[in-house]
Amino acid sequence: MIAFLLRRIGLGLVILFIVSIMLFLMLHMIPGDPTVVALGPRSTPEMREAFRVMMGLDRPLIEQIGSYLLRLAELDLGQDVWSRRPVADIVLEVLPFTVTLAFSSFVWAVALGTVLGCTAVVHHGRWPDWLIGVFSVGMVAVPSFVVALYSLLIFA
Repeated sequence: MIAFLLRRIGLGLVILFIVSIMLFLMLHMIPGDPTVVALGPRSTPEMREAFRVMMGLDRPLIEQIGSYLLRLAELDLGQDVWSRRPVADIVLEVLPFTVTLAFSSFVWAVALGTVLGCTAVVHHGRWPDWLIGVFSVGMVAVPSFVVALYSLLIFA
């Protein structure tokens, strides 16, 4: 059992490492200059160059990846570009709301799924079973952002 858990934790760390590198590389493949996005189109070339040096964008890509992974391993997420606050502080500030939302969504999904599943079993082969099946497949096909918007309209 312990060997299984250690293997799973190791696999999770490998996946996290690969996803982190892929995310870093994808962000560097986005067309355009990140300094113009961060500072705005009215920024001067001197401001952009100073920002590149400050953010380490003037260094070779392999050095940037190494620095990124080292800071990530130390849980140093850097500073927010606009507010100049540590990103970790911003994440910790909104984390209770995120956990509350995720937990309440999970509770609602389990409750609704249990009720609909029991109803479909009790009425197996009849129209309630068919209707619940169509509803379930339809809801899986709808993108989550659409469900979120309609949930805001209904519950807010």
